[in-house]
Parts: sequence; structure tokens; C-alpha cells
Amino acid sequence: MRRVRRLEESYSGCLPPSPRLQRGKPLQRVCNRRVSQRLLRFARNDGPDTLFFATVSSSRYAYSVNTPLRFFLYASFWSIAASASILENFEGGKPLEALGWSAPQQVQGKADHLLVTEAKNTFLRSRSLAGQEAKYLFKDFSWDTQATPWLQWRWRVNRFPKGARVAESKVSDAGAQIYVLWRIGRRNYVIKYFWSEDRVGTELNQGNILFGKLYGLVIRSGGPLNQWQTEIRNVGADFQKAFGLAVPKTTRGLAVLSDADETKSEAEADFDDFQSFESKPTIQK
Repeated sequence: MRRVRRLEESYSGCLPPSPRLQRGKPLQRVCNRRVSQRLLRFARNDGPDTLFFATVSSSRYAYSVNTPLRFFLYASFWSIAASASILENFEGGKPLEALGWSAPQQVQGKADHLLVTEAKNTFLRSRSLAGQEAKYLFKDFSWDTQATPWLQWRWRVNRFPKGARVAESKVSDAGAQIYVLWRIGRRNYVIKYFWSEDRVGTELNQGNILFGKLYGLVIRSGGPLNQWQTEIRNVGADFQKAFGLAVPKTTRGLAVLSDADETKSEAEADFDDFQSFESKPTIQK
């Protein structure tokens, strides 16, 4: 809220010293430009939430400068907020099936995925238990990865599989995995983002697989456990680097997994707040 107070101070500095000067158009134009520049800078640095609170908190100053500025403030908030699209946040009290998530038909009942609520926040938990075949949970939907190529999500690993190495087929498990899937013609293209105990930057490039291509990348390694972390990836740039092609306009869907079946151990991870952006967002501390 310190930024909100600074924004209010910028409005206060624009307030004219008398009602007569308040009607001066040159002063109004200077104030509008000054305030709008600060609003847009806050939006870039701190996202639409900060801009929203600044807009609401400082709207009383808009009347003192001029009425059109008040409408500009709210228009700025909504136009910037619209650049972010919520893909999934697991809220609304609906079961996974109603939200569009499902496991492949042939493995129904073998994967352990459930919704969990903590401190009024609902998220997805994926578990791979000893002796259980781990399978991903998939949501089929279209997301425009050309217009909004930046993907942001939150995840946390509660338990890593023992002795796993994502690039070794016999022990190719990981604490948490995010799949982004596209289809070009009859071929599937898949990028997998890993949170494992491998070195960050470790790649899994299977090239041609049945009906498509798959590329994997470790983007987070090791602990701390049981703590939420936020990730941001430019999936368009990752797609071009992985496959040497321009990213398709829309995805086929998203999938998540916590995997421990190859190592015959156990793993658990949580996932939440998938969003897409036109440009790179700033992680809120």
C-alpha cells in the first residue's frame, strides 16, 4: 500500500491551490499526464491488482482534478486487467469434472487428483502413491498462445520421488510437471515443465514420439518443500526453441502430474492460478 500512498501524493501535488485555478485547462492537462504516467508505471511493475487499489483509493482526487480523469482511471484499470486471462484457478466450488479436468479413459481411477482448500483458497493436489500408476490430469481447451504467450502459475512440491532423474527412462519421475499441448495437423507437440531434483536446465528431448513430438525442461530444482512458488514462461518462445517452428495460434490443452511410479516411491504436488498474459508479468512478492 506504500505505492498507493505515493500515488495519492501525486494527486495531491496536482490539486490546484484555489477554485479559480482549478478550472484552468493547462493545469488539468499536466495533472492528467503526470498521473496517467504513474498509473501505467505501477501497472507494468505491479500488475492490475495494485492499479485497482490505487484507482479506488485515489478516485476522490479525480473529482478535484477533473471528471474525465476519473473515467480514465477506471478505463485504465480494466484495459490493463483485460491483458491477463485466467485459465484456471479451481474456484467456484465445482468438482474437477465440472471444471473440465479428466484423466485418460484407460487409466480412470489409477491417478490420485483432488481439490483441496486451505485458508479459503482452493487448488489441485496431485499424488503418486506407492504401487500406483501415475497419470496426468488433462484439461482440453483453446488458449491463444500467439496473442498471450506468457504463462504464469503457482505450484509447490510436498514430496519428491526418491532417486528420480527426468532424463533417465528407468527413473524418469518428477515432483511436479506441467504439460502444454498443441496440435499441428495430426501431430501433437508437447512441452513439459519439470520441478524435480535435477539441475535447472536439464532437457528431455524425445524428438519424434508416437503421433507427435515432446520436449521437457527442468525449470525449478529441489526445495524448499511445502512452499508455493510462482513460475512465468514464454511458451511461444519455448515452443520455437524446442521445435524450430512458430507457435500455433491455440493450444490443445494443459495437463499436470506428480510422478513416482518408475522409482516405486511417492510424490505429491499442488497446482493453482494458471494465467496467460500478452507481455511478461511481474511476480508479486
